[in-house]
Amino acid sequence: ILANPKLRRHLGYDTLLLLGILMNYRKYDTSNVYLLKLSALDDEVALRGMGAILYNMLSNRCSDFENSVVENSGGMLSQITGLIGSLFVSEDSDIDYSLRTNEGLILALYQVIHQNRNFMTVLCHSHDKSSNEEVPKYSTPLVVPQLGSLDLMTEFIASHLVKKLPTDLYGFAVGIIRRLISYQKKHRIRLNYDWQPLWTALIYLIKFLLSNEATLIAKADIFATILEALTIFNLFITYGDTFLPNPKEYDELYYEIIRMHQVFDNVHSMSLRHTNENGIWKESSTKVTRALVNIRSIISHFTLKIDYFSASHDGQSLTSEQVLSVVRNNYDSLTLKLQDSLDQFERYAEKPKHTSFFTQLVRSITSAVRRTIPLANLDYQLLLEEYSSLETDR
Repeated sequence: ILANPKLRRHLGYDTLLLLGILMNYRKYDTSNVYLLKLSALDDEVALRGMGAILYNMLSNRCSDFENSVVENSGGMLSQITGLIGSLFVSEDSDIDYSLRTNEGLILALYQVIHQNRNFMTVLCHSHDKSSNEEVPKYSTPLVVPQLGSLDLMTEFIASHLVKKLPTDLYGFAVGIIRRLISYQKKHRIRLNYDWQPLWTALIYLIKFLLSNEATLIAKADIFATILEALTIFNLFITYGDTFLPNPKEYDELYYEIIRMHQVFDNVHSMSLRHTNENGIWKESSTKVTRALVNIRSIISHFTLKIDYFSASHDGQSLTSEQVLSVVRNNYDSLTLKLQDSLDQFERYAEKPKHTSFFTQLVRSITSAVRRTIPLANLDYQLLLEEYSSLETDR
């Protein structure tokens, strides 16, 4: 079905949905043959068909969202789906996607990316360079994947600071950022990128978690998310010279830390409080306190220098350029502690950490499918005829 354009147009989504459910059926209790087959799948035509179905579903959902939010028609999400979609053939554009579940699509997308190492290769080489059709992949300026991912995670953090959102999602977003920066550090890749929005988003995430400590700490370990955010700052502080494009970025980083010092001071106070209380968060809060060592040294060191500079100029308020000048002229007297393992992180493993989530997700999808597919109105004779023709078409 996936390799046949005609069948894929009518049955493709349901096929992926069924595969998603079958691949997750008791997969933690026994060997799942569907997962094994997906892992070994190297049929380029089938993988391209799978990608076409996923793209058209994503495009359909994004179009619905854009139509409902008139002023947001040029958002990042539409650009990303446009980039992905251009890599696939357009022969499935008229697929009917009514009465479908978003969860089933996302589960299918997760499974094919997570299980099949060939899918991303096929995805990145699906467009014919000889085609006259202009697509983002072969247009200028070239979109660097790392930058797109950083932009997406930054926008997600900055625009989703709400108490109703599961705290784990912030942790996932920050974890992705940490992995990307660790990769840049490891391979000494200097990206011409505006890091300021990322630093701002991380600081406001920390501030949000602090402001809602009483509510959020009862649901999750907010110290783990704060620690991830602080680790990213420490990667910049300790190893920024290996991936930042120029020394000016260092100046801007220190300026931002100094400007938002109150947030870091509040984190330190909260972590000390929980450390001294000997509660369930003692270990996590202790790690946060340790992660603040260099940040607090920067704040303390440059605050003294800035105050001295201000006093020598009749106590006047300093401009941002004057503060940056003070920072540039006082690196030599700054003492920082070398921190190890900043680029070491726990590799993603679905089991056992996320087994409960996927079990509940599959149950939700199954329930939704039962509600949305009108089984009573199905023409079983027609279905049998269509399925019996699969071998003939192949």
